[in-house]
Amino acid sequence: MKVFLKKILRFLLILSLGFTFLVIGTKAIVFSTFDFSIPSEKNILILGDSHTQCSMDDNIIANSLNMSESADTYFYSYIKLKNIITYNKQIDTLVLAYA
Repeated sequence: MKVFLKKILRFLLILSLGFTFLVIGTKAIVFSTFDFSIPSEKNILILGDSHTQCSMDDNIIANSLNMSESADTYFYSYIKLKNIITYNKQIDTLVLAYA
């Protein structure tokens, strides 16, 4: 019984450490590859996957900025949105792709 509990404890420890490194690594990748500063006149933010990336032109929509990326998931869109709102208080409208 002791051997079983030790193996279960070791498995849970490895699993939790792996998950922790995954979350920290994801945040490090996002912060190192993404610039959160946007022009002050832009107050409409467009986020999502390739559908909004290709279909919504921020040159046509006034005061908008399209930061959609191909194969972008909701998790990464949420992280981007959270940090963009932190650094850019002028954003008052969000267009988020739902597929």
